[in-house]
Amino acid sequence: MKLPVLRGRVFTRTAVSNEIVISQALSRALWASADPIGQELLDDAGRAFSVIGVVRDVDLLSAPAPTMYRSMADGEPGGVLLASVEGSVTAVGQQMRQALLQIDPSSAVQPRTLASAFEELATRFSVLVTFVSFLGGVGIVLAIIGVYGVVAFAVSRRTKEVGIRMALGATKPVIVRLLLSSGVAPVIVGLVSGVLVALGAASVLGKVLTGMPVPIDVRDPAAFGLVTVVLIATVAGAMGLPAWRATEHNPVDALRQD
Repeated sequence: MKLPVLRGRVFTRTAVSNEIVISQALSRALWASADPIGQELLDDAGRAFSVIGVVRDVDLLSAPAPTMYRSMADGEPGGVLLASVEGSVTAVGQQMRQALLQIDPSSAVQPRTLASAFEELATRFSVLVTFVSFLGGVGIVLAIIGVYGVVAFAVSRRTKEVGIRMALGATKPVIVRLLLSSGVAPVIVGLVSGVLVALGAASVLGKVLTGMPVPIDVRDPAAFGLVTVVLIATVAGAMGLPAWRATEHNPVDALRQD
């Protein structure tokens, strides 16, 4: 897989069975400040393995996982063969399958790409993603309805004030700008507070989702930006439309409003 060797060496054709190569993540977890070369690890059966090298982490998941590599002995069952392929993946896969069948005709060899493996894993989460997306959509709709209703009601309560200002000679654009500007401060405070809370919750969620088969960006700028724009547009509409309707009333009728 052409992983860069950071320390020590990798396996040779005459490698012994107790030699292992570890990843950066495993090296940091076990020997943060010490040299891992020559250190020993014990498996569940009590077998000792000697570290001969450290290679770069593989970022296949959302976070590099501590990994240990060892040379499989002849006749040892199981395992997955990974190959870096240049050219036609299908053609090379078939050649590998034929070569492996010549070694062991009874082996069930199924060549596949890493992309297809990740797509299969991703489909298992499609139902969860759909459900979460539905809940997110419902949450946004409820937020829009709630924000619009509260802001529109607050603006409509100023109808008498609008009538007084119009009676004193204020024009419609001036009144609309006045009502919009008066609601800017709470909107900014609400948006900033909401974004900070959402970022904090996203950090916690990111730790929970560490190791998912599909990398998930819990701090997606597009998602945060879209929701912010939608809420700003909602507030602007909730303030602007009632304010414009209030200016359409006769000032005398507006003064009679409770």
